[in-house]
Amino acid sequence: ALTLTLLYILIPYVGGIKACGRVFSTMTHRVLHAPMSYFDTTPLGRILNRFTYDVEQVDITLSQYMSIFIIACSWLIAGQIVMIVVVPYMAIINGLVLIMYFLVLRLYRWTATDLERLNAVTRSPIQAALSEGLDGSNTIRAYQKNDYFADVFRGYVNDNSAAMLNHVVSKRWLAVRLESLGAFVTLAAGLFITLLQSQLGLSAGLSGLLLMWSNSF
Repeated sequence: ALTLTLLYILIPYVGGIKACGRVFSTMTHRVLHAPMSYFDTTPLGRILNRFTYDVEQVDITLSQYMSIFIIACSWLIAGQIVMIVVVPYMAIINGLVLIMYFLVLRLYRWTATDLERLNAVTRSPIQAALSEGLDGSNTIRAYQKNDYFADVFRGYVNDNSAAMLNHVVSKRWLAVRLESLGAFVTLAAGLFITLLQSQLGLSAGLSGLLLMWSNSF
């Protein structure tokens, strides 16, 4: 158990560090050796976004998600084994729910990819406007354009907030449906225990074990 715990802790974080280092080194090399036409056509905020937010996602968030993924897979496999051994009929219910999981996730990924791209694209002008405003603050004050640049910056923030909120709403959409499918598994386990008690002959301990694992499906 200790070895498995160390593995699921070390593998994601060591892999995340190596992946982040490789991505950052390759990205830095490409940017430093890019022609001047690249900087003429690519906004500064987009470049900053790649070296800040995207690197953070690979370095921290991706490693955390990999740890959660390993834990979730182990719980899924253990739960399937326990439920099917206690009540073999649960194999049919779990198979149907897994198919529904796949369909819901497929539908979510089509939308989530575009929403995440919109979130990243609308974040770049914020960083570019902030950098340009700090560098040109004296010129902005000299021409008395403070209100103009403040309105432009607020517009960028509003656009990014709208994209980010849509992305958050899509996550809640997914969470509600996944939790509903999980509740259906618990309902099915409860019905099997109640209606097929004479055939299955489950003890109170096995019934509680089945409900506990079905609740964490």
